[in-house]
Amino acid sequence: MISQVYKFLILIVSYFGLAPFIWLFQKRIKEDFIKFHIKQSLVLWFWLILIMLILSVCVFLLTLVVVRFPDFYQNWEVELWFLSISRKLFLCWLVFLLFGFGCATLKSAKPLPFVSFWIKHKALFFISKFVDTVFLLFVLFLFVINIYSCILIYPQTEAPKVYVLYDNLDYLPQWIFNIGFFPIIKTGSEVYGKGNVALRVVGKESLSESLKNAEIVLIASHGTEEGILSREGFIKPKDVQEMEVNRNLKFVYLSGCKGGEQKEIWSKVFSPAKVLTYKRMTATFEHAWWFWRYGPMVIHGKYNEE
Repeated sequence: MISQVYKFLILIVSYFGLAPFIWLFQKRIKEDFIKFHIKQSLVLWFWLILIMLILSVCVFLLTLVVVRFPDFYQNWEVELWFLSISRKLFLCWLVFLLFGFGCATLKSAKPLPFVSFWIKHKALFFISKFVDTVFLLFVLFLFVINIYSCILIYPQTEAPKVYVLYDNLDYLPQWIFNIGFFPIIKTGSEVYGKGNVALRVVGKESLSESLKNAEIVLIASHGTEEGILSREGFIKPKDVQEMEVNRNLKFVYLSGCKGGEQKEIWSKVFSPAKVLTYKRMTATFEHAWWFWRYGPMVIHGKYNEE
């Protein structure tokens, strides 16, 4: 028999994402109550993955809308609607998860709505187990990537040669950017050496630091034709004019929408660097693709703007 402490630990790890791992030892678990809650947690986590997949497809479609129909995107505040619906979906899922965990702690085996239907259908439950396992392995892979990125970034040299300036929206954690910019971090470390890639939250101070030290500056932030958007407000070309720009600066990437309206001015203030900007509305997926596909080429000096 499993002690009460072990029962509680199994329920905790199952409802908080490790159910696929616990399910590997199902033959050692004799109590139907424990098995039921492991199954229920597997289904709940599959639902979360399904929500994320659906939202990812929606983000991809929004990317096409931003690029093809920018006026519609801005006039109808599509992004605000999407964020609002996304938050509500995640809150609904969280309620289900906490309610399921609460029932487990109260020793209740009453299934949540729709869960019993899902568990009884072997095909659906098998798909849930398989997807949950793949997702767990993917999360572990991302964890390894994050650790590897930290090893390459730290300790940093006094004057890193590659800077990535990003907008964390005041709440996104550092590890997201360690993973998101991994190709930049890896290639920059190979070309310039360990500790020569710096990730900073975009702002006047971090931009000034990057222009003083770097050969390559990649700015992943919102913006308009007015300038680069940071938590401090817009960083305009006239602000950059007051900053020291080192003579070895080779490349500056501006991800802001319609930043290309002032490309000549940006090129002048970032001189002698080559500046890549966009005259149109742009989307996050578009920049993510550029960073992963072309960012390493920039560091190697092999990038030619199409």
